[in-house]
Amino acid sequence: MTTTAATADTTTAATAERTPVVSFRQVSKSYGAVRAVCDLDLELSPGETVALLGPNGAGKSSTLDLLLGLRTADSGTVTLFGTTPQRAIEQGTLATGDAVRPISMLCYFGLAFLGGLWMPLTILPQWMQNIAEWLPTHAYAALGTAVEAGGAPHLKDVAILAGYLLVFTAGAAGLYRKDTHKA
Repeated sequence: MTTTAATADTTTAATAERTPVVSFRQVSKSYGAVRAVCDLDLELSPGETVALLGPNGAGKSSTLDLLLGLRTADSGTVTLFGTTPQRAIEQGTLATGDAVRPISMLCYFGLAFLGGLWMPLTILPQWMQNIAEWLPTHAYAALGTAVEAGGAPHLKDVAILAGYLLVFTAGAAGLYRKDTHKA
């Protein structure tokens, strides 16, 4: 009996490992007379990485739109984590740590770059410098620079950081309430 139970557990784990994260089966998408995606067959298993390469109009963006549930396929089926993209999003499947981590790293990198932590803002175009002045990374760096120079922090930088703190705290509280009502 112990052997049977172990075999069943191993089979279940192996099946879960082979279940594709992303699956396109005979998927087609057209925009009027233009066929952007034609009979696409693709499966991605956990741990696989794929690049979509092709010239303009090859269907790369349309394929990603189908995967993210932003558009519906004309024919075929698209599955994400074993269900439709829309249902995966509704169920919060994409909000796992593994899914959110790359997105948060890109956001941190963008904020660090635009906030002037990687290079002086003076080498960026003026419109980017104007945006950077209102980012929390720039305000945080300005606080450190002011204190290091022996001065007091600027009120604008403190206000910007306080504003971001309030916005993100309210967002976190809202998500917490939403999640506790699901359970």
